[in-house]
Amino acid sequence: MDKIKDKVSVIIPVYNSEKTIVQVLDSVKRQTRFDYICEILVINDGSKDQSEELVQNYICEHSELPISYYSKENGGASSARNFGMRRAKGEYIAFLDSDDLWMPEKIEVQMKILLQHREIVFLGAGYEDRPFYIMTKRIDGLYKATIKDICKKNFPVTPSVVFKAEAIKTLGYFDEKQKFGEDINYYQKFCNSYNYYYLPRKLVTIGLQKDFFGATGLTSHMKEMHLGTIKNLREVYLEGHISKSFYYEMRIFYWLKYCRRCVRRWFRDCISKGKKVE
Repeated sequence: MDKIKDKVSVIIPVYNSEKTIVQVLDSVKRQTRFDYICEILVINDGSKDQSEELVQNYICEHSELPISYYSKENGGASSARNFGMRRAKGEYIAFLDSDDLWMPEKIEVQMKILLQHREIVFLGAGYEDRPFYIMTKRIDGLYKATIKDICKKNFPVTPSVVFKAEAIKTLGYFDEKQKFGEDINYYQKFCNSYNYYYLPRKLVTIGLQKDFFGATGLTSHMKEMHLGTIKNLREVYLEGHISKSFYYEMRIFYWLKYCRRCVRRWFRDCISKGKKVE
């Protein structure tokens, strides 16, 4: 299938997102350069709430928008993204999760860079209004990342990503068997094969109505996320992209980071339950 030149296919997996999906779709509709978007693929991944009804109503109320709605059995975020990627018509693909928002200028900023620098295949951006660091290295402008950078930081966040659809022919799709850290697992393949760039500017807001170290959402699965990160690191090492010494340095770093998060989580749980921490 020939891709539509200089156009973006937006892929939005949806699972039990009745509280946020309308805001998410609105954030796409409000893009300052919506003309770059050729389609919005909404993939209902087996939701059991009112997500489907809300999306269908939104489509009826905004018939001018190029929204295509699909419903499938639950298979996880990777399955839903792959479903959309296989149907995407745009030269570029952008992901947006059903509990995240795009800043109004998101597509305009990224497409300006991608069209000025055709060699860039993958471009991510930030989600925080503060300086971006990789360990002690501060990144102030458009930055070409290395695989070591990604091992150290695990960036960018998925709703900030835009990449050339043609890369799928070489890299394939998300690993649907991996449930944690699957996004970085896929993105590190871009870094190993193509130009992988990052813009340290906040263009997305993530985790609507979620506490990042709360009881719900992916961040409540800290052990699983830790193991997923180790899996990704091991794959990069076995493929020969990093040295053995760097691999073990990162294993130690990941373990310390995991322990720190566990301690923070314990303190937060104690405070939320009104317990006295001794």
